[in-house]
Amino acid sequence: MARYVLLLAFLLVTCLNLPFSAGDPSDNDISTLRTFLVSNNYSVARPVKDHSQNITVMFSLSLNHVDMIDNKQEMTVNGWIVMLWMDEFLQWDPKTYGGLDRIHFNEKEIWLPDISVFNSAEGTDIDPYGTVPVLVKSSGLVHWIPPAQIHVKCSMDLTEWPRDSHTCNVIMGSWTHHGKQIDLRFFHNDSKITKENYIENPNWVLLETSGSRKVSHYNSDNDEPYIELIFTLKVQRNAKAKAAYITNCALALMIVVLLSYFLPLHRSLMRLLLHLTSLTLYVVSYVILLASLPSKGGGVPTVVRYFSGSIVLTVFSLMANIGFTLSLGSPMPSSSFGLKIVNFFGTKGGMSPLSCNPMRYNRFEEGEESDSVTHYASPSSASTTAATNNLTATPGTADAEERAHAISSSHKLLCIINALCLLLFVIAFFTDFAMLMSTIR
Repeated sequence: MARYVLLLAFLLVTCLNLPFSAGDPSDNDISTLRTFLVSNNYSVARPVKDHSQNITVMFSLSLNHVDMIDNKQEMTVNGWIVMLWMDEFLQWDPKTYGGLDRIHFNEKEIWLPDISVFNSAEGTDIDPYGTVPVLVKSSGLVHWIPPAQIHVKCSMDLTEWPRDSHTCNVIMGSWTHHGKQIDLRFFHNDSKITKENYIENPNWVLLETSGSRKVSHYNSDNDEPYIELIFTLKVQRNAKAKAAYITNCALALMIVVLLSYFLPLHRSLMRLLLHLTSLTLYVVSYVILLASLPSKGGGVPTVVRYFSGSIVLTVFSLMANIGFTLSLGSPMPSSSFGLKIVNFFGTKGGMSPLSCNPMRYNRFEEGEESDSVTHYASPSSASTTAATNNLTATPGTADAEERAHAISSSHKLLCIINALCLLLFVIAFFTDFAMLMSTIR
């Protein structure tokens, strides 16, 4: 008889599917608790028993990745939105449900705060949150940590490109509730933005992060506050390769242009060739630079200003060298202002101006000497010795000497102008280059 009683008890326990360990919650406990909580909860109403009370939602942003879209002037923020609040209708005694002190719900089953991105680049009807379950504790404390991909508009100033930095804001808040209904606050440990899981972007460096809480009153007739949480992110472009390309190219072309002024003036073809080569490379570099720039953005980059100015300076330098070429071999009138400059600079101390040696022109010695220079002696025998020692030059000889002196003075003046042009372009080029270096370094 005892054996039949024990067998009957065993079958009864098996049929009822009762757990042998009373301390572990069963599937029945979880199902019963879910049914109880969902039946007493309204997913469309704020979970407070007294509707005059507000709900405090604690908020923070955990960053995973930040990127900038140049052509759209947008910032993309990938991360987790950490939210925590108290739901008065999701409370139970764990002892009643086998020690079950927490449970997960689908995001459609319970109330969630309607937190939106106010400055979203995709419109307010786009939900930035991913689909994840909601964790609820027996005390009614709700944890929701959905992943989010947020696109916000960000005005980009390209003046310091390619080392430009930008500060962008992500503005979030409740779309339909004011501050007396949903009070948004940061966590008390000041963890407004966390970066424990942040993945570095090779193109953009995250410099600064901060968070602020803004309370606004849009209607003066009532005291309803509207709360916004503002997450501020500052990033800087990481373009070391572009910066090195720009500086090296600019420095090399600048040196080529300036070195042409150290060539002798009669090497005019080589000087012009160096200028034309530099000008061509400047234009090609300028086109490549414009192709690398974002199509949208405020401000003219300093790099563009530098290359534009360098092209203009190279054109002026080319024109000056063309003027030098055309002026070679042309005599200078003795009354000209240039001759006075030559006499002021170069004739003192027996030195040529700025150590520039005049060119020698032999055309006065080839085929013209018999016509332009003659020497003769006096026919008088009584004054043969005096006539031999005192040769008298013909008028043609005086004109030739005056012309040679004028050409020599002209060449000396060109040397002085060449040196002044060199000094002027050195100052102009290096001033622009210093401004460029201060921008991209």
